[in-house]
Amino acid sequence: IVSINANGLRDQSKFQKFCSFCSENYYDVVAIQETFWSDDLVTSFAKFWNGKIFYSCAETHRQGVAFLISKKVEQEVNYIQSFDGRCVHIQLQQDDKLINIVNCYAPNSVLERTTFFENLSGKLINTENIILLGDMNTSMSKLDRCGKTQHTEDKSYKTINQLCENFNIYDIWRARNPTSRIFSWRRVVQNNLIQSRLDFIFIPKSFSVFVKNVYYKHNAFSDHSFVNLNIDFSEIERGPGLWIFNNKLLDDEEFVNKINKLIETEKQCPLYDDEPLVWYDNLKYKIKQLAKVIAQDKSRAEKSEYFKIQREFEKISSAVAN
Repeated sequence: IVSINANGLRDQSKFQKFCSFCSENYYDVVAIQETFWSDDLVTSFAKFWNGKIFYSCAETHRQGVAFLISKKVEQEVNYIQSFDGRCVHIQLQQDDKLINIVNCYAPNSVLERTTFFENLSGKLINTENIILLGDMNTSMSKLDRCGKTQHTEDKSYKTINQLCENFNIYDIWRARNPTSRIFSWRRVVQNNLIQSRLDFIFIPKSFSVFVKNVYYKHNAFSDHSFVNLNIDFSEIERGPGLWIFNNKLLDDEEFVNKINKLIETEKQCPLYDDEPLVWYDNLKYKIKQLAKVIAQDKSRAEKSEYFKIQREFEKISSAVAN
């Protein structure tokens, strides 16, 4: 599942390249904001995407949101609702789970943004398993701003926080990267670079265990980055996806020290007290990532030493033979 503010997608050549990029990267659900589409344009563009398109247009042909659904999962997706060219809501059936994916493009002004989130909350009453994603046009912490712009806990910020609390969803990227600074939007204004993290994916806390990875990816289509969520609801990992912990790492003093330090650092996360099971799932993910990196580094070092000895052996053998 990926999300991006495309900053306009009316150009046919750009849309074709965008579709090719999404297909080449095997994206199953692509949420787009600021399409600037009209009904007629979508009809003419449909042939370039191998799958279904669900969308919502504004009367002015500004704004606009859409989902591109791959052929692989199109039979599992149903349209639910949309409004104002700023929100489109679909349902995705995955294994035994019915997931509500809501794509949003929030307004720029605080007042309009607050009203938008209030309306959205009302439209989602009694809805479960919500994945809320898109360009929220607000930051969620001071770490999400850089340059002259400041993080402000205004009414719209409080409204989206309340929405997240009501539906028990949270910012999975920030939970796994509590001190990191990555920006999803950047622009040069009067020779000054302004950067912010405005694009988010909020997921149910119960889904944390299924998230393999979540990250931002720069691209040539927009001044916004893709937000990528790799989520797998299979109960059992299959094929090359299976990972087995290397027990030998427990004898490595460096690894043990890093794990102990990681655990102590993660205890500072609010989820440690508020949502211990979610905190534990995120901790396991980080331990797995750290273990893989250290194991790969050790493997490379051992192979390097092996080939060095092998070359010396061949050199000596050659000298003796001659």
